[in-house]
Amino acid sequence: MPQRLRAPQPREFENRESFSRIDMFELATVEFPDRLNIVSEGDSWFDYPRKIFPNKPANIIDHIEDRLHRKANLLRLESNGDEITQIMSDDQRHNLTELLDDCARRKRPIHALLFSGGGNDIVGTYDMERFLLPFEPDMTARACINWDAFKIKLNQIKYAWLELINIRDQYSAETKIFTHTYDLPYMTGIGARFYGVEWAKAWIGPAMTKRGIAPDDYSVTPNIRFRRDIVQEMFNSLAVILEEIEGTTRNFHVTRTLGTLTSADQWLNEIHPTADGFELLSEKFYATMTAEMPQLPAW
Repeated sequence: MPQRLRAPQPREFENRESFSRIDMFELATVEFPDRLNIVSEGDSWFDYPRKIFPNKPANIIDHIEDRLHRKANLLRLESNGDEITQIMSDDQRHNLTELLDDCARRKRPIHALLFSGGGNDIVGTYDMERFLLPFEPDMTARACINWDAFKIKLNQIKYAWLELINIRDQYSAETKIFTHTYDLPYMTGIGARFYGVEWAKAWIGPAMTKRGIAPDDYSVTPNIRFRRDIVQEMFNSLAVILEEIEGTTRNFHVTRTLGTLTSADQWLNEIHPTADGFELLSEKFYATMTAEMPQLPAW
């Protein structure tokens, strides 16, 4: 996590608006008081490595950062692989709480907190297989889910979100929280690759194979998409939680990204879109932001 280190000099962030260090960001809020102050936190949908897409934005925040045009000071805290339950239970929670409190007390509040969380809590290696039952003939997609185990996880995700909101309400009540509902991937069995070399195995497919669930086939019409239907049940459940929270929570905004990407070629692997896919998702997310913060530049 970013740390407060030595006092940086203004020349170090001249012509910059994005920071990975808290001290640099806090100095930017002093030097550029007319900018919006935005913090991003979360998982690989905000932090997929740019090296995977040379010379292209590689995730939602990369795309948004390219549109800010020095109208915001952006602190990037997100990290690949993070789970919301993890973020809200260790030093990341304390750092974020301290940041919200410090900025509010110094009259340089955080205007927006962009947060991507809940996906990794579901698709983790030792999570996904627990959420699936051994396949039997005539099972529906919904019947393949071990709802006793999955509801425990959904409740953990829900209460992590509620804790984040409570922290916001206590220390920086006017900070707007923005999140999304992910999208429905294609179960291709493809893991993370860099120049053709696999450096992370597929996240969901191996668990389904272990439970005896046959692979999808998107080359035929209509598609054989039983695995995808199972994942849709799971991510619909996550979306319902977020939408319920939005309905009862001030300054909490959910972008409904489920259903945005409609073809397998918009996905790089089992859980990450291509650069162009991320751009479509980012445009939706940014539209939610600009509706609440019209001072942001247009897309």
